[in-house]
Amino acid sequence: MEYAVQVETYTLSKANNLVMNVDGAIGSLFLDLLSGSGMFSKQEIDEIIEIGYLNGLFVLARSIGLIG
Repeated sequence: MEYAVQVETYTLSKANNLVMNVDGAIGSLFLDLLSGSGMFSKQEIDEIIEIGYLNGLFVLARSIGLIG
């Protein structure tokens, strides 16, 4: 969650209307979970980010909403 607060602080320094949304909070929490679990190295986490695995979570959530 600390990472999410840092991201929000950084984006708010650029413009007042760039606040962290739910998708951004979920993404930062998953990154925190990956690093905090101790099961993934920094290199593996960087690879997960680069490949875009976490984007699948948002696509899945949006798809379910559109179907519903």
